Amino acid sequence: MNEIERAECLLDAASSGNMNFTIIVAYRGELKARNIKQAVAFLQAEHRLLRSTLQWTDQGCSFCETAAAVPLRTLPYQGFEQWRQVAREDVGQRFAGQELPLWRISWLNGIDEGQLLLTFHHAIADGVCGMQLVDQLFKALEQLALGQRPEPLGVDSSHLLLDGLKGLSTMAAEPEPEPAPREDRHLHTDYVLDHLDAATSSAVIAWARSKGIRVHSVLFAALLLATRTVAGSDPPIVEANTVVNFRPYLQPKLPRDAMRLTRVCVVTSVPMAAFDDLATLAQFIHKDLYRQLEQGEHVRTVQRIMQRVKRGESGADLWRRARIPEHQLILSNLGRIDWPGNYGRVSVERLFFIANVELIFDSPDNWLLGSLTYRNQLQLSLWYMKELVDENTARAVLSELRHLLTSLN
Repeated sequence: MNEIERAECLLDAASSGNMNFTIIVAYRGELKARNIKQAVAFLQAEHRLLRSTLQWTDQGCSFCETAAAVPLRTLPYQGFEQWRQVAREDVGQRFAGQELPLWRISWLNGIDEGQLLLTFHHAIADGVCGMQLVDQLFKALEQLALGQRPEPLGVDSSHLLLDGLKGLSTMAAEPEPEPAPREDRHLHTDYVLDHLDAATSSAVIAWARSKGIRVHSVLFAALLLATRTVAGSDPPIVEANTVVNFRPYLQPKLPRDAMRLTRVCVVTSVPMAAFDDLATLAQFIHKDLYRQLEQGEHVRTVQRIMQRVKRGESGADLWRRARIPEHQLILSNLGRIDWPGNYGRVSVERLFFIANVELIFDSPDNWLLGSLTYRNQLQLSLWYMKELVDENTARAVLSELRHLLTSLN
C-alpha cells in the first residue's frame, strides 16, 4: 500500500460517508451465474488488488490478501432505471470487516438482457482501470461460455511506487495550514443521467478538435454555464476541479488495465463574469489546466497527500481537508472507451459510472459530472447532494448542459 492508497482508506473510515464508486454495465444476451463466478475468480487471480482486503492495526491500515470470493448479489431485472436504487445501496455499503475483497457485484438478471454493477473501494481502483476491467470480465465470460479457459492477462501492478512519478523527487515539500473545523452533516449523493447520440457526440468532438482543445474542457465549460443559468447567480470566482489521472506521468508508464488508484485533482479558478460563451470559456479552462500540468501541479498534489500520511495525520484530519469550498465543481472524464463491447453471445450496450461524494461535498453548488465516450456516445452522469439539491434542479442543469453541447452540432 502506498501513501495515496493509505490516505484513501483513512479518509474513507473517518466520516459517515465513503468514496466507493460503481460502474454500471447494461448488456444484452444471456449470462450464467456459474460463468460470472468463474470469470470473477479469474480476474482475482490476475489482479492482486482484487483479492485484497483491509487490515487495521494500531499503526494504521494495509492491504492483506484474502481467499474470500467476491460477494455476488443477484436480483431479477426490472428495467433500465433499476440501476439507480441498486447503485445507491452498493456505493453506500462500507467495505469493512469479514476479510472480504474490496469490491462487490450486483447482477440484475433478465431474459436476454440485464445489468452488472461493479462497486469498488477507491483505494484499489479508479475509473480508468475499472473500465478496462469490464472489458476483461466480458471477454472471460465469452470464453467460459464457449467452454474455454480465459487467457491470462499478464498484468502486474503489485508494486506501484509513487517515486516513479516524474518530477516528484525534485519538488520541495510545501507547508500546509492546520485543517479547518468541519461538521459531519450525514449527506447522501444522488445522480441524474443522460447521454448524447452518436451524431451529436461526434459534433462535440469535432468542434473541440477544430478549436485545438480537449473535449474535457468543452464539457467543463458547458457544466459551469449550465449551473450558472439554472442557479441564476454569478459568483465572482468558480473553481473548476479536474480529476487528473497521472498514469501517463509514471516512469515506467502504468497501463490502463492495471488495477491501481492513480487520480488527483487540479483546480482552475474561473472569473465567470469574463465569459459569456462556451468557446472562450472552454479555451480558458484548457489553457489553464495544461499550464498547471506542465508546471507539475498534479505532482505537487501527490506530494501533499504523501506528506500528510508520512507526518501521521489522522483520518479525521484528512476528512477535514477533503471538504471542497462552495462554488466549486468537479469533472471526472474518462475519455473514449476504445473497446467495442461485442463479445459474441453478449454485448455491452450502455456504460457509465457513479461514486459517493459525501466526503467532499456539503454545499448546494457543489456538482460533479462523470463522463465517458462509449460506442461514440457521450455518457453523462451528474452527482449532487440530495439533501441540498432537489432532483428537478439537477435535471435542469443536465438539460441545459445538453442544450449547450447540442448547439455545437
